[in-house]
Amino acid sequence: MFVIFGTGPKEKIEAEGKFVCPNCNVLKNYLVKSSRQFFRLFFIPLIPMGDKTDPGVECQTCKKFYDTDALENNNYYLDGTPFIKGEQNQQESNSNNLTVIKTCPNCKTNLRLPRGKTGTVKCTNCQQKIYTST
Repeated sequence: MFVIFGTGPKEKIEAEGKFVCPNCNVLKNYLVKSSRQFFRLFFIPLIPMGDKTDPGVECQTCKKFYDTDALENNNYYLDGTPFIKGEQNQQESNSNNLTVIKTCPNCKTNLRLPRGKTGTVKCTNCQQKIYTST
């Protein structure tokens, strides 16, 4: 009988959005990831070992990693509108009158949709068509 064991990282996605990638120089999707070493038995992570690493930003096009400082004044929502720290609550309260936030059942991406509409929309992240009413 063979027993396969060892250690290896397990990544966790902490955030997602869009930014102007320093390598691509175009507005691209990103994921903020952190990882932690786990003891693995038959390639299944079972017991955490060590501390969680500092989060890093990964461009989804060129797959390069950057420090989270790359998002400073360079962060956009998935629909392409700029994210401004001080105006987040004001922007949400203004947008609540005109839009509704729905979550894609396939990839769990938040979608901002116009209020009072019914029909099919296409997810901006996974391209799946979703029937919804707002």
